[in-house]
Amino acid sequence: MTVKIAVTGANGYIGSSLVRHCISHGMEVVAFTRILNTAGTSWSAADVEYVQIADGTPTPAMLSGCDAVIHLAGPAHRFRSSADSGELQVQGNHTLAINTAEAAIKAEVTRFIQVSTVGVHGNWSDSAITESAPLLASSPYALSKLAAEQALELLCNRAGIELCVVRPPLVFGPACPGNFSRLLRLVQSGMPLPLASVSARRSFIYVENLAEFLRICATRPQPSPVMKFVIGDGSDWLIPDLVRSVARELGITARLLAFPPAALRIAAALSGRRKEVESMTRSLLVDWSHARLDYEWLPQIQPEAAFSETMRSYREQQ
Repeated sequence: MTVKIAVTGANGYIGSSLVRHCISHGMEVVAFTRILNTAGTSWSAADVEYVQIADGTPTPAMLSGCDAVIHLAGPAHRFRSSADSGELQVQGNHTLAINTAEAAIKAEVTRFIQVSTVGVHGNWSDSAITESAPLLASSPYALSKLAAEQALELLCNRAGIELCVVRPPLVFGPACPGNFSRLLRLVQSGMPLPLASVSARRSFIYVENLAEFLRICATRPQPSPVMKFVIGDGSDWLIPDLVRSVARELGITARLLAFPPAALRIAAALSGRRKEVESMTRSLLVDWSHARLDYEWLPQIQPEAAFSETMRSYREQQ
């Protein structure tokens, strides 16, 4: 019997990759998007049922017959620091997730997959983060994702629907949005970076590996009604080494300056850029052994190949 999956945010960076993975495994896909645009996709109209929804929330009728909903819709890189960004993040991530789950429950969907963020555990940690690590969300985005997780757990438990929460670190890949692409542009600019003395290691995950894991979460038998996964794929980099690797792929010399990380953080706090500098000077590693044990999951694409493909794509776009 063919598995039918609903994907919200299907035209987004992760969503488009996920749709492709589901199709390649013979699954039916209902793809929800605010803007109906399939230009550049590698599948035919017969492969996917695209549904445009202006407010991002599907109705129960739209979800009828689906076995699982993978919820990706919501702003990830849209807001800058502003007085109303917190409220907008809650609207985009918390309210939308709850409304979508309620529609799934009414449609008798049996599983809801919420794509959250490792940021619910904070912006950095001295030890590798597991699913049981303290919840220390601080940014509006992470706080809204945490609020969505907690509300979904209550809602799904009450309704008897399975819930799977996936908490990825920063996602990278060809043409990726957000901080990884900003780092590539920064290195390419030749600007000296005061990161030579940084000993922080950060976990990332390749978009294709994340998409495959989400597909597995939607199709494998779930050991318990509520599952939570901190997920990674071994793409763990010492920050100065990452800068050097990017520079090498671009055929330039990395311009790294030695500067005490603690002094950088003090300067960042005074200039209102504390979280940005923390993400470059403090460690955040994920321990994804739970996914290996419960789902016997191993990434299909190894970190070296993922990084090379990302950089190849970046060079071609220049």
